[in-house]
Amino acid sequence: MKNLGEYIIEELGIAIPDENSTICNSYNWLQEVFSTCFVIRNSRELEIPHILLSEEHTSVIDECIIFLLERKLLNNVMTYGYAMARHSHVNKALHCASGNTQVTKIKDSSWRLVHQLIGTRNFVDILINCTVLEYNGSYFTQIVGNRLNEPHRPPLWCQRSPALKSEDNCLYAQISIRHVLYRNSLEMRFFNILPTGTSVDVLAKSIFNSDDVKLPKSIRCKMYPLLKKMLHNHTKKIKYKQILENICPQNYVSKVKHQLDLRTPTSKVIRFLIVVLEKLIPEEMFGSKSNKSEIFSKLSKMLELNTTVTLEFQELFHKLRLKDFAWLRCDTMHFSKCDFEISSKLLSFFVAWLFRFLIPRVITTFFYCTDVSANTGEVLYFRHDTWNSVSLPFLSKYFKDHLIQNAVCRNHDSYLVSAYNHARFRIVPKKARGEFRVITVPHKGADEEEYTAFKDNFRRAIVPAQCVLEYLRNKRKTFFKKLYSSNHIASHIKEFRISLLRKYERIPTLYYMKFDVDSCYDSVPRKKVFHVLQELLKNETGFVIRSQTVFNPSNSSSRTLNVVNGSKKPALGEIYVDNVTTKYFTSNEILEIIKLELFKTSLLYAGKCYLRKDGLFQGASFSALLVDLLYDDLLLENKVFHERAQEESLILRLADDFLFITTNRPQILEVKELVQNGFIDYNVKVKVEKLVYVDQQTPFESVNFCGLNISTTDLNVWKSEDTLNSSRFLSHTIKKNYNQLLRFFEMGLSYGTTDLELNSVSIVLNQLRAITKTTARGYAMSLKSKDISLELFAHFFDALYCCAIKSCIPPEPNQSMRRKIYSAMVVSFIQGLLPYQSKYKPVIAYLRGIVYE
Repeated sequence: MKNLGEYIIEELGIAIPDENSTICNSYNWLQEVFSTCFVIRNSRELEIPHILLSEEHTSVIDECIIFLLERKLLNNVMTYGYAMARHSHVNKALHCASGNTQVTKIKDSSWRLVHQLIGTRNFVDILINCTVLEYNGSYFTQIVGNRLNEPHRPPLWCQRSPALKSEDNCLYAQISIRHVLYRNSLEMRFFNILPTGTSVDVLAKSIFNSDDVKLPKSIRCKMYPLLKKMLHNHTKKIKYKQILENICPQNYVSKVKHQLDLRTPTSKVIRFLIVVLEKLIPEEMFGSKSNKSEIFSKLSKMLELNTTVTLEFQELFHKLRLKDFAWLRCDTMHFSKCDFEISSKLLSFFVAWLFRFLIPRVITTFFYCTDVSANTGEVLYFRHDTWNSVSLPFLSKYFKDHLIQNAVCRNHDSYLVSAYNHARFRIVPKKARGEFRVITVPHKGADEEEYTAFKDNFRRAIVPAQCVLEYLRNKRKTFFKKLYSSNHIASHIKEFRISLLRKYERIPTLYYMKFDVDSCYDSVPRKKVFHVLQELLKNETGFVIRSQTVFNPSNSSSRTLNVVNGSKKPALGEIYVDNVTTKYFTSNEILEIIKLELFKTSLLYAGKCYLRKDGLFQGASFSALLVDLLYDDLLLENKVFHERAQEESLILRLADDFLFITTNRPQILEVKELVQNGFIDYNVKVKVEKLVYVDQQTPFESVNFCGLNISTTDLNVWKSEDTLNSSRFLSHTIKKNYNQLLRFFEMGLSYGTTDLELNSVSIVLNQLRAITKTTARGYAMSLKSKDISLELFAHFFDALYCCAIKSCIPPEPNQSMRRKIYSAMVVSFIQGLLPYQSKYKPVIAYLRGIVYE
């Protein structure tokens, strides 16, 4: 990357006029442009368009934009907001729908002079084949070139035809366990495992998509008897209920302590599936015992996935031997390349059918699958009869307490015809018996046209309104620091700790009150939250929302932001790209969008729809944001939470969880009394059983807040090892597995508990041990079917160590501390691998060699 001045001199061989030049009056003030704009050439160069040298500066730029649009090179920032004019009465070929700040910049007088200096051909080459970044002393703004200097090519969304997208999604997309979640049934309809009334032809068509693939006659002759046998096994031979009772017997509420103990262990579900598939699918269809073993191995991997992890489709074929699938091979003397391609394609269809249709159908026929509210991503399996025995009584009470039938609506399935927003719901169990979380999911219409309308409204109205609510919360001045994620808890505790040490030179006696709201979303008074919103909008004149992309060079990550009224700026050293898309809303328009969500969202159940008596639907587009606005208001209006003279206090709130810490004992007693009585104006009642009060008479070593432990004596913060989710990453490529594991390690560090300015050395080392050990378990599970390369592992472990060092603030631990960190990580990684030491013996030996060096 060179600045524009260096690029002109070194790459173009053109001298820049100096202060002694006879034309310095025209060019000497361009020195700022030459020094603040940086040029990077694209990795793929295009032949530049032919543009008349006599063309005026702005016309040259317009011609370049037309050139890019005609070739669908829509990643170039100069094309944002532009389109080719299609109306016959328009006298210009180019139409600008939204103002493009990049084009405005390069059409100004300074770039006009650059154009004059280097000539039209060189200027066009820069616009087409280069990226130009402008530095303002804090961050970079991209004004020319493909977004983040991507190679020249049309974006993916306009490269693929709908037919190709459909085939890719159907066949080669990743395998996820999410497709079996939240499918409830009042009875186990095992006769629907294969489609009702299925003939051999219909079954073959469903497996092999025979509209697209023509089955050779020789293959059909071998295939159809096997499919006929499968149908016979399904209808006449398999005793599904008996197998279920033998392997996965029903659990009863009276026999368990916690609600989650009603689940069927995943290992038993896997065993049940294997038995059913062995009895359903003829032995010949697996090709060989080796192939069957590999398929069942992948089945186990699939069921052990959590909701955040997917299985690469190519991974399903690992160690499968195509030659063993005799029923998928043509009867020819020589197995030609064409025969190989046909057999490979048919095997892909068969495996896809197994993992996308048959296995999920068997699972959902007998089990209700759900994740848990603790958000660990773990999938739990409940027999339908067991699940119904605990969920139906809860649902009956929930509908009676919170919902009322919508007698007005007559179009429950339609998004466009109905005046109401409809939603379906999921039930997620909590640990406590009889407690569930009801999560709503928007109904997206009855057909493709309505789904398109739903997406359009979501993009044009819902997302901007969400951005405005975030903006209003950020803008509102509060005496407490707003908390947006559990990752920020440690940094807030650290600031409080530093202020205490500065004032008292020690950590004084502290008093704690932790509480959370009972039935948070169900208890929200809608009129109150709407009043709070109206007050916040009272002095707002309108909202300009503009899309921006920000790239962080330090970690090569990019994010797209919708910025309201220019409220967000890139951080130091980041690269900013204006995506041009701009929307404007008045306060009344925002209120109308939110009012529809609040008062006209209707829940679909059993062919009817229900409105809320009061409260909010959890999972609805604005619910979490409105809860934040309401509870911020609660803290502002109740003076008991405000900091008192000569005392120090800290209030933390994340969703409906509150933590109040103070040095003032009378204040904590006032807070305790108020909390126990509830906040009437906000309809807030506290879960008494979860209320935690800490003073000198009720000593607790630590308080757990949102998954983090906070020491009550010295404000150290740490995360328990059992709360770090040991994820299993399954990818076809080892490099991708390593990248996923590295990101998982960084997630563990993101809580800020390895900060040496917050925690003692022993706690920092313990946190690194826990995160490293959990990462090692993930490594062991993710790569157990892969060949081990010590060279790749060494690079991976060095990357983990570098991340750990960076997380320890101050950023330069001394050599002694670095050795302790390295040693702790090595030993912990070995401990994580010990249960799998036969597979990872070389890795363990390598790590032990490092320890003893």
